[in-house]
Amino acid sequence: LIYTLREYPTTEDFVYLRRFNRYPADCNPYALEVVQFGSVNQADYYTLSVRGITHYVDGINAEFATLDQWERQVQLYIALKQLALFRQHKQWKAFKSWKHSIHSSKMAAAQASLNKQLFMLSPVFQGPLQRFHQLCHELSSMRVHNLKPAQVGSC
Repeated sequence: LIYTLREYPTTEDFVYLRRFNRYPADCNPYALEVVQFGSVNQADYYTLSVRGITHYVDGINAEFATLDQWERQVQLYIALKQLALFRQHKQWKAFKSWKHSIHSSKMAAAQASLNKQLFMLSPVFQGPLQRFHQLCHELSSMRVHNLKPAQVGSC
């Protein structure tokens, strides 16, 4: 269509376009199809003329690009889609979500096991353990032996 418009550079004709998503999961912002005015969604449509392509959102001119700019953007988009980062993004995202889910479930299982089996968290033993810890601390601060340096001998 762009090549046809370039063959007739003086024409004032234009066409209405809308997004064409054959596969909704694979959104391509540059995939457009020609439609009649009656089929245009007034909330989101494009017009294409010799001057360029205009994107309208809610009836307002949201974005304009010349034909050369538009073709350049399409070429860059296709080149970016060929990069492994973008080509495999869905698989990587799914793997990362799966890995996070496995990690979370393992952590939850470990936490439950510790809460169930940890001696110090048992309500039955908490009081006596705290008392034992307090007594050990008091004992460590007491001077049990009264030794003088002159009386201590070595072998």
